[in-house]
Amino acid sequence: MHGEAWCGLLNWHPEYTPDESDVAWINQVAMRRTSNIGGIPNRQQRSVGVGVRTPEERARIDYIGVGGEWAARMCLRLPTRWDDQARKYGSDMELNGRTIDVKTTSRASGDLIVRIGGIEADAYLLVVATGSRFTVIGWATKEEIKDERNTGRMEDRYVFPQARLRCITTVNAWTLTG
Repeated sequence: MHGEAWCGLLNWHPEYTPDESDVAWINQVAMRRTSNIGGIPNRQQRSVGVGVRTPEERARIDYIGVGGEWAARMCLRLPTRWDDQARKYGSDMELNGRTIDVKTTSRASGDLIVRIGGIEADAYLLVVATGSRFTVIGWATKEEIKDERNTGRMEDRYVFPQARLRCITTVNAWTLTG
């Protein structure tokens, strides 16, 4: 069961607005990512923030991405100050031994998009950033996402609609199953 069957009954999409110290932390991590401080290998190949974007646009994209990770950590009750350099730009977090990669969009109805050949994780979680607010929408397993039927619109990415995402309240139980 997915989408409305999972979240429609509960209709719970937690929202978080970072306070001043959270914004400072998110900006600090985003600036490190944007400027590639620490010499993280393959950062340019893995980032959505590269390409024909201005430095300001890349900084905004990285801020939204880090803010989405922050909101997911708030929701899952994980530390909201993490060692970003230790991740080596693999998945964003681990919960009960399962890896989760957070995807953030500024489009309220945006899909969960995972680059083919990109970051590997056991599950992917979608956050929507609107203004200063971050809303955790839902999640899906890598098996659900990485299905060639999900590549129709974008040949180099899997596209998974919000309506098919599982409710965030179920992710912890999933991580505890074998």
